[in-house]
Amino acid sequence: MVAAFAYDWQPGATDSAVAGYRTVVSADNFSSTEVLHASDAQWDISEEEKVFEPGTYSVVFFVALPDNPPQFFAEVRSEVNGDITVTAPAWENWVRPRSKH
Repeated sequence: MVAAFAYDWQPGATDSAVAGYRTVVSADNFSSTEVLHASDAQWDISEEEKVFEPGTYSVVFFVALPDNPPQFFAEVRSEVNGDITVTAPAWENWVRPRSKH
């Protein structure tokens, strides 16, 4: 999932995303390009493309197994003032669950 937040997102944040999209990761070298869609307080993502007001947003990339909370994520702060493209950081730079060893 990719989600955009209208504030400086941190793990454990409780406010909803303003936009996002979900996809299924189908390979180790998976990539996807998508326009973000409007989202509501219940995390329901509409078919409507999100039009962002100018400002700074947190764009967060999440990976999780189906029906589980995300354990892997990366956040990119992005300034919006027109059309932009946000790219996830390299996988080795994502936050991962700590090893139990």
